[in-house]
Order: sequence, then C-alpha cells, then structure tokens
Amino acid sequence: MKRQLFFLALFGFICILSFSAEQIIRFEVKGNEKTRDFVVAQLVGYKPGMALDIEHLYLGKRNLENSGYFEDVYISVVPEGDDYGLVVTVKETSTFYPYFGPMMAIGVGDRNLLGLGIDTYAGIRFLRFDGDIWGFLPRPQLFWGGPVGGMTIPRVLGSPIDLGIRGLLFSEVPWHRDSFFKTLNRLTLSSAYHLEPSALILQFLYESVTLRTDDGESVMIHSEDVGDGFFIGPDRFSNIMVGIGYRFGDSYNYERLRRNLFGDVFLDLGYTWNPYDEYSSFFSRFSTQINYYYRIIAQLFVLSETNIAVTPFGAPPVTQQYFPGQVIWQDLEFNPRHYVEQTFRIGIPLTGTFGLAQTLDMAVFTPKLYLKGILGDSEVLGAAVGIGFHWKTPIGISLEPQVFLRERAPLIQFSLEF
Repeated sequence: MKRQLFFLALFGFICILSFSAEQIIRFEVKGNEKTRDFVVAQLVGYKPGMALDIEHLYLGKRNLENSGYFEDVYISVVPEGDDYGLVVTVKETSTFYPYFGPMMAIGVGDRNLLGLGIDTYAGIRFLRFDGDIWGFLPRPQLFWGGPVGGMTIPRVLGSPIDLGIRGLLFSEVPWHRDSFFKTLNRLTLSSAYHLEPSALILQFLYESVTLRTDDGESVMIHSEDVGDGFFIGPDRFSNIMVGIGYRFGDSYNYERLRRNLFGDVFLDLGYTWNPYDEYSSFFSRFSTQINYYYRIIAQLFVLSETNIAVTPFGAPPVTQQYFPGQVIWQDLEFNPRHYVEQTFRIGIPLTGTFGLAQTLDMAVFTPKLYLKGILGDSEVLGAAVGIGFHWKTPIGISLEPQVFLRERAPLIQFSLEF
C-alpha cells in the first residue's frame, strides 16, 4: 500500500511539473510568401504545447539559416498569459541554384520546390573535352552523355528523418586511359535520422555498368598484389550496396566555434555480379573522416582533415574502389585498398581592405596554406604543399584559385562555391 501511494505521489509530482512548465501555445510566421508555414515549423522543431527551451530555439534558428530559403531570420518569444507565443519573421531569398553533378553534369535545382521544402535538381552531360588544340588546349565537344536527377525531402511529416533519392543514366563516361563506361546507370536511396547536431545515415545503392575499351574488348584484371584481386570487368556487371553511417559534430557551423570536432563514419556491404556468372563477389568498405577546427587568434584558423579508408574483405568493382589520387595527386594509379590521407589547412580571413577580419561575416578574402600527405598499400605515397586565395564575391559565389607543388608537375585548379 505504501509503495502504491509513493508511485501515485511521484506521478502527481511529475504531472505538476509538466503542467507548470512554460509552454509555447501559439506559432506564427511572418514574411513568407513562398515557403509554407508548416515547413518553417518543422525546421524550428515546433510542436503545439512544447516547453519553452532557449537552446532548442537556437538550434531551430540555425536550421532556418542553413536551409537556404531565407536571407534573414528573426525569432521572438511573446507572452501569452502564463505561457508564450513563438513568432518567426523571415525574409525569403531565391532558392534556385546552378547544379553541378557527377562527371560534368550541369543543370539547375530548387531548394524549396513549391514552398514545400523539397530540394530537387536535374542535369545532363553534354560537354566533354576530346583531344587538344595546338597541342595543349583541351578541345570542347558536344555530345549526349545522359541525365541525372534527384530530390531530398527534409523532416518528413514533421519527423527528424530526411529522405533522398538520386538516379543517373550516363553513357560514354571516361575512366582511365583508353577505357570508359559505355553505360553507367545508378540509383541511390538515402535516409538520415537527425540527433542534433549529429545524424544516423542509411543508404542503398544499385548500379549497372557496361565497360569497354577502344578496341572493344572486355577488361578483366586480377593482381596478386592486392590479395583478393583487382576487379575491373568483365564488360558488364551489376552491384548492390547497403551502407550505414554516423555523422557527428556540427559540420554546418564549425567556423562559428573556437574549436570543433566533426566528421563521419561509414560501413558499406556490397555484392557484385554479372549476367554470365563469370564473376560474383561480396565486399565491404569502411571509411571515416575526422576534422578538427581550431581558431588560434582573431579569425586565424587551422583545420585538420584526416581521411581513413579500409577494405576489410572482398574486391569492390571499379566504381566502388578507392581512388584518392583523382583530385590533388591526379593519378589513378593511386588505387589502394587501405590508405590514410592527412590535410592541414591554415587560413587568415581578411576584410575587403585586406585588414584582419574580426568576424566571419566581415571576411572577404582568405589566403590559405595547404599541407597534404597520403600513405597506403600498393606503394601509395605522396606529399604536396599548396596555396589558395578564397574570394567571397558580392554576388554570393566564392572563388578560390589553388596551386599545389607535388612530386609531379605543379597543379593549378579552381574551386567554386554557391
């Protein structure tokens, strides 16, 4: 009897605390012409009768700012008797953007389709570079390379779950030397369960590939140097892959903190086969990216980026193998089963008059120093030093020319951010 009375009293105490908590009983959105009210409510995390939590509202404001729907966001809490009302005032911005997809696909996207908060994009491959002009300039060529499209639905039905889908139907995709994918068809489904600011991620991939060389022969290479074999062909194969991942830390706002640790971890399991039963194999991949940002003084910062990739077992098809040399090293012979790549990025944000920027919002120019190194099996070893000059243009596009000194010839490239 005493135990029952104790639990009854405890339940009553909890109820009193619940009902006495300050609640948000009214929600209002101002300034939105395209974006629906429920989209704003989902991004803020508003639910009728929710308790007043300043930290929760801060995260909601950050979600609104990161959505790309609004130029300005203001949140106010107004008294409503013993409780409160939440008023969100926004200034909308254009949600259309140029889409640059895989393998030089170009198109357009809308982050906020019909004001429903759905990110959609589509593009086609129509431009490639074949041969040289005067022996050193790449020659542009128009062709039909196939379409790509997809969408992301954030916060489905008010839940913390994002859903995504992307499909592509490509042809004549260049790969290595005289080889190319005659066809490359791929469907990717993904979901993310938000645990602010982290997230659990689940992905499914299906792809069908036809691989040819200039002489029309199939490509099948096995090498004892890589254990289970280096599988490139045969001339056609299919692949399914399921992956689970965890994204940790605040990757969207890492520059706003003095120090920040963020990154992700992924584990993929896959199966490859071809219609002739000449080859089939299970395989797995494990990869992680660990980033640490530290602001030394004023806005002077150093960003450490560590990439670790492992192939625990099996021989992934060429479309799912590691080619870390494609960007800085520009060497597809960098094809390890396991590798570690380390990058240090040091930057000094400057104002438009080249003075030290006291805040990120004041930064216009950012000179950068890059230190890179890579180590892996299959005799993969490299080091590079680079400089960059990041410019935040008045039209909202950021441009950064970069020069890297490596063992091979110097590399000059440009980075664009929209």
